Amino acid sequence: WDSGTDNLKFLRNLEINFMVGIESNRIVSIQPSEYQNIRDIDIVESGLYTHLNGYGFVQVFRTVSKDGDVRHYALYQQQDDISDIKLFTREEFDEVHIRHWNVENFFRAVKQCCQAEKFFVRDTN
Repeated sequence: WDSGTDNLKFLRNLEINFMVGIESNRIVSIQPSEYQNIRDIDIVESGLYTHLNGYGFVQVFRTVSKDGDVRHYALYQQQDDISDIKLFTREEFDEVHIRHWNVENFFRAVKQCCQAEKFFVRDTN
């Protein structure tokens, strides 16, 4: 059990769809009761709908950078019934991934250029 899973459950309980990077050692199940590291599973270009251990069902995509760095991303969307699930296409994932990367770059710039980590917010009382 970890705080990352708790954060994902918090978002799910608020009925928020999300995409999040996941570590390659996260455990998933592609068949009931058979769990393994996400890095050891073949993930097709169109993604893989799987069970993330300790959380629930997500769609997972793998990216490989020009430098050969491998990253995994889990996408979650609310559904009332498992039969109503709409899987993301690779094109939809790529579009969301570009937005995600732009947000990451924005926060990196704020931290590096504005030294935001040195600022503290305090209550006026």
